[in-house]
Amino acid sequence: PFGFGLSYSEFRYGDLKITVNGMDAEVGFWVENMSEKDGKEVVQVYVSELSPAVYRPVKELKGYAKPEIKSGEKKRVIIKLNERSFAYYSVADDCWRVNDGAYRISVGSSSRDIRLSAVIKIENGKIV
Repeated sequence: PFGFGLSYSEFRYGDLKITVNGMDAEVGFWVENMSEKDGKEVVQVYVSELSPAVYRPVKELKGYAKPEIKSGEKKRVIIKLNERSFAYYSVADDCWRVNDGAYRISVGSSSRDIRLSAVIKIENGKIV
């Protein structure tokens, strides 16, 4: 799968919080190294429009980070999203568009290993 990597460390994710301001969002969560070895984890944030009006991929990678986490340590990771993170390009209108509706924000170590998710709504050009 896309974004699949191997590690000698084992990581646990938790405490997903999404902070919004208009069309900007901060996706924050904890990543904890559960193993006896220090390690790095590539954490990825995906956006999915739940009822798209046009064809869109099921998951779209919109941000990532690679924190280094010592054995037994827990780190807070924040990945920022903006209006473009929710947009698609409309060929008919020759511009980027964001549809009102529900979007799933997913966090994981790969596209097939989603550990956390939450649903947000966009109404009238704002995340509510």
